Amino acid sequence: MFHLRSCLRALLVGVALFALGPEPTSAQVRRAARAERLIRRGRALMAAGDVGSALAYFREAIDADRRGAAAYLGLARAYLRQRRSSDALEVLRAGVRWCPDDVSLQVLLARTLQAQGAIEEAAAVLRRLAAASPGSVAAHRERGAQAEARGAWSEALAAYRAILALAEDGVEIPASVLREARAHAAALGLLTRGTDPVASCAGGELRAALCGRR
Repeated sequence: MFHLRSCLRALLVGVALFALGPEPTSAQVRRAARAERLIRRGRALMAAGDVGSALAYFREAIDADRRGAAAYLGLARAYLRQRRSSDALEVLRAGVRWCPDDVSLQVLLARTLQAQGAIEEAAAVLRRLAAASPGSVAAHRERGAQAEARGAWSEALAAYRAILALAEDGVEIPASVLREARAHAAALGLLTRGTDPVASCAGGELRAALCGRR
């Protein structure tokens, strides 16, 4: 009986450790810490207007820790400051590959694509992001803004309604963002009157899906 209890305890510990995932090694911790220092220096140089020097620090940060989203964001923003949009897009796409769960990277990727005229690709990025991160206000907000800009009223309405639904679910949203979402949803509701499939996001699975709450 004692042997059985010991085996069960060992099994439970093993399951718990597996669920937590492998702990970072000391080398990984050192690389992440070095990347963070480099990012701070890069940001300070950007703030001082020395974009050229900042580029080198952000590149070093990526070399130190390829899974750190902040370094890709910093490098892409530095390229955009220099009007090097193609280089920024290359960095952002690499960042999304290494950090697929980072919302900020994908939002900036979509904005840069839109600015370059790749409207449909930007829209596809945001649709995937909203589906993968339904609790992200930033994802729905950017999707709504871009959909509205290209005249996709129903998609924009669904995005703003998703923000309002998150607020109803208790998600803390800045008052200014909430006011913006309400105003856009009201205006878009008038524009889509007669074609709007739902009057609100409540009332069942179909309504939730049509509002983008997948």
